[in-house]
Parts: sequence; C-alpha cells; structure tokens
Amino acid sequence: MPARKPKQWDTVALTDAVSKPGLRPGQVGTILSVSGDNEYQVEFLDANRDILQICSLPAEAFLVLQLDTDALQKRMEAPATIRRYLSLSLLILGFVSILTGLYLVGQKAEGTALISAGRAQPGFLQIPADGSIFHVLGLLLIGIAYFLKK
Repeated sequence: MPARKPKQWDTVALTDAVSKPGLRPGQVGTILSVSGDNEYQVEFLDANRDILQICSLPAEAFLVLQLDTDALQKRMEAPATIRRYLSLSLLILGFVSILTGLYLVGQKAEGTALISAGRAQPGFLQIPADGSIFHVLGLLLIGIAYFLKK
C-alpha cells in the first residue's frame, strides 16, 4: 500500500530520533497544521493527555498511522456470526427435544413409567417418562435461541 500524503488531524508515529527533548521513535502525535510542502506542526501528548510538545517536522520523520477499516468491520461482525450460529443450534436442539418428548408420549405404556438417574433412592431424581421434561427443555432452548438472535 503506497504511503499517502499526510494531512491535518492525521495520527502519526515518529520513525527517527528527533533532536527534541522528550520525544523518541514510536511516539504518537497528531498533525495540527501543514506549513508547506514538507513541514508539519505535530502535537505530542503525554500519558495524562497533557501537551508534551508541539514541533515542526518534515514528512520523513514520521509515518501516518492508518486504520484498517475492513479488518475492523470483520472483527465487529465475528460475535454476531457466532451468536447467529449458536442461536440456530439451540433452536434445532429445542425442536429435537420437543420431538423427543412427543415420541415418549406416544410410546408411553400404561401407568407412569419412571426413568431413574443411576442408583438413586426411590423418589429421588426420578423423571416421568411422559416427555414433559423434554417439552420444558425444548421450550427453554427455543426461548434462549430467540433472545440470542436479538
């Protein structure tokens, strides 16, 4: 990318040691005005945003810092893309969970069959096999997907 001509309000970085006290290579400043073909009034600030120095510099003494707007735009879109895919995945899981619940309702035998979790004592962590837990889980996942989409 060819270097463009510096203009007023550009952000610049020193490339060479300038014979000005307090300035060093890499120091960042702002062009306040253009004084001629190759002379620029550059303002440098310290960490407290107080004026460190205003000096006249040739264009060879600094580089113009440019913002890569395409890369910035891609970075801004990445979280939205992740949220979109997460939302779609939760939506699909929600519908699968509801369909599983409907399947269990269709397969339900007489009485209330129970699915026990491991070696639990009777009445402890027992899930009715009528599919209601899958309906609740499915609706919960679909609700989360809806709010992630916004």
